[in-house]
Amino acid sequence: MTRKKTVSKDSVVKRRTSPQENVSVEVNALLVRFRTLASLRRAWLEKLWSEEGAPSGRNLISPGEIESNLEDRDSPEAENAWLQSDDWASQTFASLGEIENVIADPSGRLEQINRVFGIGKQESDLLQACLAVALDPSLARVCGYLQDHTGRSYVTEDLAARLFHYGRASVWGPESALFRWELISSRDMGPGEPRALACDPYIRDWFLKRSSFDGVLVDIARLYEAKSPLRSWPVEESVGFIKQTIDGDTPERMRFVISGARGSGRRTLAATVSAAVGLPLLVINADRVDEAEWPGVFLHAQRQGYLERRAIAWVGETMIKRLWPSV
Repeated sequence: MTRKKTVSKDSVVKRRTSPQENVSVEVNALLVRFRTLASLRRAWLEKLWSEEGAPSGRNLISPGEIESNLEDRDSPEAENAWLQSDDWASQTFASLGEIENVIADPSGRLEQINRVFGIGKQESDLLQACLAVALDPSLARVCGYLQDHTGRSYVTEDLAARLFHYGRASVWGPESALFRWELISSRDMGPGEPRALACDPYIRDWFLKRSSFDGVLVDIARLYEAKSPLRSWPVEESVGFIKQTIDGDTPERMRFVISGARGSGRRTLAATVSAAVGLPLLVINADRVDEAEWPGVFLHAQRQGYLERRAIAWVGETMIKRLWPSV
């Protein structure tokens, strides 16, 4: 594979998503931000490549090859100095402010997921990079180009660090909410290769406002509609207790246990109480979850419940033996 012929720098900035009527302004802004940062990084690298006298059509480096001369000149300090001195680069970089204001809209989905999982700015940047490639897979080729490597057509921590101007080294650790909540997956690509990062498919669909179950929950979960309760059921008392707990001065997570014989209406009572609290009920059959898969299924269920504001009802005989994961 060879490098493509250089195109106008402005073309990357002006390019938009493929025609989709349901793509929101927020998603479009997120893609434009990634492409703008990529165009800046590309222009800087092509400046270095031209200065070292390499023809634009030379082959990409093979795995493991190190260009020490280029590496020394491709320092974050040198790139930042160029961003400030080059008219096009400085103007393009300044244009990101308007785009980032759209992305930072408190009512937007990105800010919602940031609040729900306690994601900071640096973590949000990495999520945006992975999300951009998930939303527009053609950007995978851009990742390969920016890493000067045919096999690295994916986001890496080092690539993201340079795109968002965090320096050479990664600023994201395994304790990050992105990895703990599996919003982003990390895949081993072999000895000496950086790990490939990818946005979880459910998170991508959620950003696109596609109503769907998390893939992990498809065969074991269903929404349960509220029905008319029996007069003897303690609906009002239950609703009052739950609201007092979750709407108090110091809101807390809670687990509400409903016990009873088979066929006594436990799920119906749970759905009725949940509806009164303002939360649809997602019922998950724990008996269909292997013990080894239990922590992951629990995490994905909690994640969907938080993002879509659903109460989770775990049912099944195995629940009396399950340990509750700490998420």
